[in-house]
Formats: sequence, structure tokens, C-alpha cells
Amino acid sequence: MNQTQTQKNANLPAKKSPVKNHLVTWAETNLPALLKSSAAWLESPEAENKPATKRMIKRNIKYVIERDDLNNVWTTPEGARSIQAALKESFHYGATMPEMGSIVPFGSVVEFIPAVECFEFALKNGINAPFESLTIEVIFENDKCKTARKNGNFDIEFENIPPRRGDPRGVAVYGLHKPTGKIMGEVYEVERLLDKARQHSASFRYYVTELNLIAQLRAGNKLLKEGDREYFMKAIPKKDGSTWNKKIYVDEVSNPYDNADLPEMLRKLAGKTFCRPYMKIRNAEVMAGGWGGGGEDKKKHKNNPGGVFFLGISFLCVVETCI
Repeated sequence: MNQTQTQKNANLPAKKSPVKNHLVTWAETNLPALLKSSAAWLESPEAENKPATKRMIKRNIKYVIERDDLNNVWTTPEGARSIQAALKESFHYGATMPEMGSIVPFGSVVEFIPAVECFEFALKNGINAPFESLTIEVIFENDKCKTARKNGNFDIEFENIPPRRGDPRGVAVYGLHKPTGKIMGEVYEVERLLDKARQHSASFRYYVTELNLIAQLRAGNKLLKEGDREYFMKAIPKKDGSTWNKKIYVDEVSNPYDNADLPEMLRKLAGKTFCRPYMKIRNAEVMAGGWGGGGEDKKKHKNNPGGVFFLGISFLCVVETCI
């Protein structure tokens, strides 16, 4: 199988989204592409068949298959696609579930919600790990805290954390960067993170789409009622080209970035934003075989585990241009 075909198989179109009963077959069929795109830093490119990555993929597939609470999500194309996307995201970070994250349903779709351990594992382990420590914490409106940069080190100090912390107003992500020996970090405002969610979050896009449809149906007096609950019928395509009607209750269309879910979703967005430049550079160099060079190359990379960050580009500039 050539590289182009492998990539196509790993990014199946909507009509070929895996259904629960065929998830194992889908994973086995696309295993070469999944191995290639999953946590390239986890094992050496020379590692035969990438056994650790295979175990992680099989474990996460088993986790999804055993989740009976996702059965309703499998019944729609967008739901099946969201499960596929959530799985591939977990593979990307090398995150075993449920230890390093979980797949959380939001109405008819799901999203992979990584735990802090997921980002810690991605940045602290494997080939050329750039960090020794990583912290992701939400800053709430009633917290009293100060942030600063001292001698190139990110610094955050919580002077008071009250029992009632109010609404989130930002997320701080910081850690000890191996190449420089400094604490690198950033604070992300809630609005900035929500803007990213509107662009990239599958669950948020689904929510907005359903919300707009509900508004249109309500304006045309086309919403139906079952007792006090409003609902509408949605045509769901079958394999044979026909459709079946699914009842969608208005009160089940939920915003994943609202109420109790908001702090964890913000932590996810901030963690991904912070990790992205490191993950992209690290994966690219591993995929290119950058660690298999001669003695001088190995010595250089050993002394500079972050490699690229001695090119005169500061960490903060890299973050600002990548998010």
C-alpha cells in the first residue's frame, strides 16, 4: 500500500465512518497509517512494528467498544465520525484510556478530553522529551494570583484560593524546559480559548449547527412536543442509501463549553495550544529520522534535547505564531 492510499484510509470520508461493530476491522485495515500518525516520539522509527503503539491503539479501541453509553452516538454519521476523530486524537498523544483521558459524549457527538497526565506523558516521555515537568491549572475570577517573567522564567503565585472561586477567567500552562533549564509558560484567556473551540472543536461546531436548526424550526413553529419537552426529527442515512428518523430532544443539545464542563474543556484547549509547537517539531524530526545520524549529530541532540530552540527563536514567539 503506497503512502497516498494509506493517508486516504486513515481519513475516511463520512460515508465510510466506522460503526461500532466494524471498529476493530477499521483499525486493523488502517493500522499502518494509524501507527505512522500516532505518537511518533513514543518509539524509535527503527522499532519493529511499534509494539507499544500497537498496544495503546488496541487498548483504546477496546475502551470505546465497551462503552455502552456511546451506543446512541454510533447511530448518526456525525456521531461515528466524532468517535473516530476522538480515537485518532488519543492515538496522536499516545494516551491510553481511561488513565490519560476519556471520550465524553455531548449530545449526539463525543470529544476526547485529555487528562493532565496525557500532556505530561506527551512532553516528558519518549524520544527527545522537551520537558521535565508540566502544570495546567485554571484561574478563576475570585482567585488572587500574580503572573510574571523573572530572568526568563515564567512565574505564577496564588495568594488566595477561596472556596467559591467563581467563573474561569484563564488557564496557566507551565513547565521546566530541559534545553534551557527555565520554566516556560503562558496564560490563556477564556475568550481566546473559546475562539479556538469555535474553529476546531467538533462538539462545539455540532452544538452551533443544532442550535441554528432549532432556532429555524422554532421560528417556523415546526418544533414538536412530547409532554413539556420539545424535539425534532432528524433523517439519519442508512448503508443502503435510505434513511431513518431519529428523535432529537432540544434539552439534550448541550454546549460542551458551559457550566460544569467548562474548566476541563478549557484545560484541554490550553494544554493542546501549549503542546502543539513542541509536538509538531518533535514528530517531524522523529519521522524524518533525525535521531539516527552520526556521532556528532547524536552528541548535539543529546546536549540539546529541544534541538530547534537554539535557532534564535524564543519559546513564546513559537507559541504565538502557532496558535
